[in-house]
Amino acid sequence: MAVDKKRLEEALNHDESNNASENYFYIPLGSLFVRLLVHTRITPNQLTIFWGCLMFFSSLCFWTDDRWINVLGGIGWVISYALDCADGSLARYTNLKSGRGDYIDGFNHRLTYPLLMFSLGYWSYRWGMDSIFGFDFDPAVYLFLGCIAGTCMVLIIDVGNIYNRIMPENQMVTNAGTTGMEGEYVRHKSFYKKVIPFSPFPFTNMLFLIPFFALFGYLDVFIVFYAFVYAGGLFYRAHLLYKKIPGPDMSGRFR
Repeated sequence: MAVDKKRLEEALNHDESNNASENYFYIPLGSLFVRLLVHTRITPNQLTIFWGCLMFFSSLCFWTDDRWINVLGGIGWVISYALDCADGSLARYTNLKSGRGDYIDGFNHRLTYPLLMFSLGYWSYRWGMDSIFGFDFDPAVYLFLGCIAGTCMVLIIDVGNIYNRIMPENQMVTNAGTTGMEGEYVRHKSFYKKVIPFSPFPFTNMLFLIPFFALFGYLDVFIVFYAFVYAGGLFYRAHLLYKKIPGPDMSGRFR
């Protein structure tokens, strides 16, 4: 099947709010996948289901202490996200965009993000450090931190959706990432948008780091760091959106 190169280029992801890992790795790799997949009968929704399954099974690779299986799980997540970047472009090119695709995409992330973080917490519980600077602690805390990190990741996504339901006249692009959401309201907007895309905080950059932490056996450090990062990120985003919602009109109280 002949490929319309101009239409294909227009279908590829060119979002200005992308993070460094997206611009320099995920999207180029995803674009390569799209250029290959347009020659097949694979539909965008089938691709979305596939990368969701790949994320799921890649998360299970952290239920063992085999370092290379752990690294493989991290690589599986990286490839999954590249495919996540590809399915929308494939849908635009093939004109097979649908609400079902968005539904499956959202379901995938809400299932696999908590599973990933809990799996990393489980790895840390079984094989991570049980003392820091000479102070012993119960490794079960890693399980708690994994639950916290996974729950906060889902809520970071969904507080924007809650805001849009309450404020339909002032909708926000909830999948624009931190530069597209918080980046529009911070005081030093230009600096924020230049620095954050290269920081380890955005989800996409975080996922890119997993294979390296797995390779060197520091997944316990990883889960502790991101549990606090995403708990703080959730509080900041929720507080920011809360302030943008008008409160009650107190002038008519008790009348």
